[in-house]
Amino acid sequence: MVGDARLQILQTDLIAIRSRNRVTLIRQNRRPGKNGCRQDGQAESAADDGGRSISMRGLLYSLKRISGNSGFRRAHARHAFFADNVKSRKSTEQKVGISGVMVSGRHAAAALALACAFAWMPAVAASTVQRPVPPAALAVAQTLQHLYQTAYDEAYSRHALIQQDGTTFVSTGDIDAEWLRDSSAVVRPYIGLSLTDPEVARTLRGVIVRQARYINLDPYANAFTLDYHVAERKFEMDSLLYPVWFSYLYWKGTGDRSIFSREVQHAFERVMVTLRTEQHHTSRSKYRHGQLANGGEGSPVGYTGLVWTAFRPSDDPARYQYNIPDNMFAVVVLRDLSEIERSVYHNNAAAQNAWGLGIEIQSAIEQYGQVNLPGFGRLYAYEIDGRGHSNLMDDANVPSLLSIPYYGYVGANDSVYRATRKFVLSARNPFYYEGKFASGIGSPHTPRGYVWPLSLVMQALTASDNAELDRVLGYIAASDVGDHRLHESFNANWPEAYTRDDFAWPNALFAELMNSHRGLIPAFMESARNQAVK
Repeated sequence: MVGDARLQILQTDLIAIRSRNRVTLIRQNRRPGKNGCRQDGQAESAADDGGRSISMRGLLYSLKRISGNSGFRRAHARHAFFADNVKSRKSTEQKVGISGVMVSGRHAAAALALACAFAWMPAVAASTVQRPVPPAALAVAQTLQHLYQTAYDEAYSRHALIQQDGTTFVSTGDIDAEWLRDSSAVVRPYIGLSLTDPEVARTLRGVIVRQARYINLDPYANAFTLDYHVAERKFEMDSLLYPVWFSYLYWKGTGDRSIFSREVQHAFERVMVTLRTEQHHTSRSKYRHGQLANGGEGSPVGYTGLVWTAFRPSDDPARYQYNIPDNMFAVVVLRDLSEIERSVYHNNAAAQNAWGLGIEIQSAIEQYGQVNLPGFGRLYAYEIDGRGHSNLMDDANVPSLLSIPYYGYVGANDSVYRATRKFVLSARNPFYYEGKFASGIGSPHTPRGYVWPLSLVMQALTASDNAELDRVLGYIAASDVGDHRLHESFNANWPEAYTRDDFAWPNALFAELMNSHRGLIPAFMESARNQAVK
């Protein structure tokens, strides 16, 4: 639960965003063009070295002239906060190293601007900051603030829509369907705000009711349409877990037990039956899917006590059917479900069943889900088959190995997690990419070299030191192409190449980061925002 001061800030932001002037506040002069790129009218401004406002058009002209790139035509807001350093660079041949990535040519100035900006970033309350904000840092802060405002606005006002039946439909973005996983993640940042805003509370309660109806319709489906039809029947274990998790977090954050109807309880019962069935997949399950190996059955597995899953959180077929991050998430969620059954429904048998399954899964994770890797030590695998095979990788989608402490399986200082995190953020992870503008985890779901903002936000949420946090925030700012949205993925060497114009999940997670992460981000943004609005 957020504190009273944070609630006041959140409520003030939402009121401002809801106002009729929010187009001026958030989207002034932004007209997304083809592929989400800005078609410039009057563009936003950034401060130059003298503290004056200079137009984006002028910044881009200078950047084009210095870089010598005649093909650089499109006006993207991302380049605004690079301007001060671009103008100060005399040579385009210099190389600057940031976090081990060597950047050359016209990209050196951009990378240097980010490094200088975030080297200044304070970790104290805005009211205690006495030093003037350097222009580069101010411009980065403005970019992050625009991203935050858009994310905080759209996750609620555009993606979560109350329907005539009183439920809330949460679209994934540019795909007109609701994913159980995504819908839970998109509305999570508003739990604290629902304490003081009845409309938000009504929206969140409606999410829980609709998710229960979806699960009761088909617990093996992962996505559904507005009119209660199955949009996609890919069994993803985490899709069953997210609605339980969100309902628990909502209850704990608000004290509101009205959400736990008989319909919701029946959905929880179906969750448990499905998980128990898939724990014994070979002998009990009839689930098949055409995208899986072996004629739709998936790869062979040995019994471990883990729960079988067909698809990863990325919607891609699993290589080995025991996904370790999914099963870790299950351990946490089953404990939550046990508490709900015991404290709310007073069903001790159901509570013991959920608790017992969680214990069985946790024992199996610790027995079968760890491997020794030279150079890293003992770490968690991403997938195993219970027959001696393991898949060492990580994917940007959550649950992931990177996100283990985020959902609370173990703490960030756990030794096995630290080794795992070191691995997944290294070149040994086949889906970790390094580029001129960003480095981070991608996914086989998108092209090679494309980093997911979702993984960058998760890296920030699990960062153990300010230097890493600063660096990742720079990558996030660099990904903004002018529409002030975080996309599904972007080319780490050229962020203007990205996938999906509208993807709600990473934006909601970014709003969660900005709202709550250790007080560091809000303090910085407040100090920057105070000067940005002058």
